[in-house]
Amino acid sequence: MSALEEIGRSLAITTTKATEAQEAIVAAGSTWNQRGQELTERLSGTNDPNAQHLLNQHETTAEDMRQAWRKITLALRTIQRYRTSIEGEPAPLETPRSEAGSVRTSEPVKSPHGDSYPPQAAGLAEHLDKRVIPGVGEKTMGVGRFGEDGHPLPPMRSGMSEHYSQIIRERLKRAGVNPRWVDGHVEANFAALMIDSAQPHGELAINNVPCGIERQRNFPNTCDKALPSLLPEGYSLTVYGSGQDGSTFTKTYRGQGHP
Repeated sequence: MSALEEIGRSLAITTTKATEAQEAIVAAGSTWNQRGQELTERLSGTNDPNAQHLLNQHETTAEDMRQAWRKITLALRTIQRYRTSIEGEPAPLETPRSEAGSVRTSEPVKSPHGDSYPPQAAGLAEHLDKRVIPGVGEKTMGVGRFGEDGHPLPPMRSGMSEHYSQIIRERLKRAGVNPRWVDGHVEANFAALMIDSAQPHGELAINNVPCGIERQRNFPNTCDKALPSLLPEGYSLTVYGSGQDGSTFTKTYRGQGHP
């Protein structure tokens, strides 16, 4: 075996191990989210500072998982480019398809709590919490994937992100859009993740609908209005949701923003 063949073999093994690590992060994220939901329900309304710190730490850890997943993705992309350079032909990295994600039906998909989602949300909606109750301060949860058949990414929740909120604010301000009320929403955070990971197409299921659809329609800046300006031209994000009346929601936002 030549030196280049040995390098190629080692890189292939590294790719396999890295992909397995991503799958483990996704599984851990789902379990972590479930435990966090249980903690939230049990500690809701408490003023104990230790309990509040625990709840805050839960989201911080979830964000760390998402960042670890992203760093592996970037490493895999670098490996792919290098393999192409030494092997002389593309060596595409196939994104593992979740078993649930590969099943598409014409019937609405049900979350574990009985909420209805579009059939295209199969593989995503099954990981969502119960649909939020509008006006009571519950955080919207989202589970997304890159492309149509990628495996689910670690869950995200609405809230300010030190990294993604900054991307949102910078891009919207540059587009002449006020980022207020949008820079902490889960749809915008996921769009920022797509941009940061150079993934032009994504799907996101949320246990809500984007702001500006059922509520805040008259607000000057909502996710429904801002997402096209946030996404670069050539990008698209399809959001799946569940309406208050039990209806399903689907809308694809196509990027109109700067590269």
